[in-house]
Amino acid sequence: MALFDTLVSDIAGRFGLGANAAPLVREVLKLVVGTPGGLIGFLDKLQASGLGAEVASWLGSTNPAPLADGQLERVLGQSVFSGIANRLGLVPSVVSAAVGYVLPKLIGALTPGGAIPSSLPEEVTKFLSAPSATAPAPRSESLIVEPAARRETVAPERQRRLSEVPPRPVEIIREEPRKPAPWLWPAIAAAGVVALGGMIYSQQEAPAPETPAVSEATDSQPAPVTPAPNALANAEPPAVAPEASETKTVETPAAETPASETPAETQASETPAETQAAETPAVVSPAPENVAAAAAASAAEMAAAANAKASEALTSLKKGFGAKDLVGVLNLSIINFPTAGFEVPPTEKGLLLSAAARIKQLNPKTVLEVAGHTDNTGDESANLALSQKRAEAVRKALIAAGVRPSALVAKGYGSSKPVEPNDTEEGRFHNRRIEYRVVKS
Repeated sequence: MALFDTLVSDIAGRFGLGANAAPLVREVLKLVVGTPGGLIGFLDKLQASGLGAEVASWLGSTNPAPLADGQLERVLGQSVFSGIANRLGLVPSVVSAAVGYVLPKLIGALTPGGAIPSSLPEEVTKFLSAPSATAPAPRSESLIVEPAARRETVAPERQRRLSEVPPRPVEIIREEPRKPAPWLWPAIAAAGVVALGGMIYSQQEAPAPETPAVSEATDSQPAPVTPAPNALANAEPPAVAPEASETKTVETPAAETPASETPAETQASETPAETQAAETPAVVSPAPENVAAAAAASAAEMAAAANAKASEALTSLKKGFGAKDLVGVLNLSIINFPTAGFEVPPTEKGLLLSAAARIKQLNPKTVLEVAGHTDNTGDESANLALSQKRAEAVRKALIAAGVRPSALVAKGYGSSKPVEPNDTEEGRFHNRRIEYRVVKS
């Protein structure tokens, strides 16, 4: 990315950073994208700390004004700059001044046309993943190699005397296998006799396997047959003939009762509860909280898709665009307020920052209306008050991003101007909206 090359070269000479210029730019980028919510979350954090006007001036700017010393330290904390200084081996005061200079330029480059991208460009990702320069490791004394001139050598006379010493003969000792001592033989024999006697005794004492008794069959009683173990495991129960059963069940047909003479209560009581439950399918209604959660998720998805299109359209506005062009793009966006709430969700604040940057490019005499609308659910007067609060919340967010207060007016209309029928959830969703209108251009 050409921006990084230019910026690195600029701060290398301006702040005397030298080879630490690129690592410092990388540290600032990590600080921005590492914030919860990414770039939008970082800018929102600066706005909440009183730097809304400064942030608005950075969006899409190629030459933004640097921050004064101490401004970022009050927002991010002294420990952030001390950590960068320690990692790069720099003085904290130099790091603070350099970051205050680099940050506005990075924000301007990351928001072309004043629009905040939904994802980081590929060049930024590559720059972040590039290896950082590291300071050389200190040399260890154990790795220092002395010059050859200082190494100890053996004198030639010493080498000659060593070579004249005859080698000592090596005596080979062969070890014969050891034989057991004579007194061990009687003990070994006695142990063998004892072991043999134990084996014979154990064989005599072992009981013989039992032979199943065979019962003689008689005319009155057949002899019982003992099946083999494997047969017992796989045998099926024998079929019993009806004649062999000792107990016979005689079914007596129940007396028929005419349907007209049988009370409804009697018929219901004779039907088992299990049968009634099986015949009547249960109707399970989804829990109200599950329905609300599904609707909220669907609304969030639709808002995200609409805002992605609006953000792209803001970036694509041609130079010299007018108020009507901008209003047409802004009305593509959706501010997905929480139910009965009027605070701008964090996910939509980035879009409002981009919108503010474009509004500031309009004719200074231009006045836009920020209109709040609701669906027809609930009390009409309550909806009117809620729509007014939502319109004012959006106006305040745009002013905090640098738009002149005189360029915006807020008005709530309640449910009086629907754009779709209120008989479906999707229709009610589209009726709950913020709409922009040109009052004066």
